[in-house]
Amino acid sequence: MTATRLFSRRFVRLDPAERSVDVAAFLEPRLSNRITHYLPVWAAMLDDQGRVLFDFLVWPGGHGYLLDCEAACAEQLVEYLRPECAPAGIAISIDDTLGAHYRAYSGDGAASDPRHRALGQRWIQKVGTDDESADKRWLECRLSLGVAEGRAELGFGELTLLQCNAIELNGLVLDRHDFPGRAALLAEKANGVPVRLVVVSSSLAEMPTKRHEHPDQGLSVDLRRPGDLPAEAIPDWLKASCACVADAHG
Repeated sequence: MTATRLFSRRFVRLDPAERSVDVAAFLEPRLSNRITHYLPVWAAMLDDQGRVLFDFLVWPGGHGYLLDCEAACAEQLVEYLRPECAPAGIAISIDDTLGAHYRAYSGDGAASDPRHRALGQRWIQKVGTDDESADKRWLECRLSLGVAEGRAELGFGELTLLQCNAIELNGLVLDRHDFPGRAALLAEKANGVPVRLVVVSSSLAEMPTKRHEHPDQGLSVDLRRPGDLPAEAIPDWLKASCACVADAHG
């Protein structure tokens, strides 16, 4: 059996307490992305300055939604949302009967990762006693494409979503969609975003800019000016937007 389960992920479930409750109307204004079109999407919850608090994939879940989040942050995410869920008539819980799965190739019954097709496909299925971990393979794939995610790399109220490459990775909708931090992000976008999260070889990492190190892969996630790095260290999906920023700043 090929290992596909991501044990590093858990699902937070939001369900309507009554059929008349619109979970999308509650959830979407709290997210950086829209959830009333194609799913899954990558999205984040932000503070008023546009800084990342939580990031996750959003999936349909019956009459509600499933947030595919870091296992280590699932309880914190529930506690963050619970005070607003109850008055809105929404039940929130962690659903450990479901497992997140990943594969590198395209096939039936799965969805392409919404950030970049090269990240492979994801799907959800009931947890099985014979599930085997694909976490190491997923981490290697993600880092090889220069994609950062999660608390260790994005922080908690430390980096803006634009610094985390959210536009290039389809995690941010700034037009026709209001959410906490939107005004700050619009102002930041207008000025250009000179520093971005980039995945670099540990030999290129610099202590003041280092966000997180992955010693087994010999890679680090840095907050850097992409123009200060060799061109081969910048993923193709990031090069065009970083070149525009470099031109604008001379």
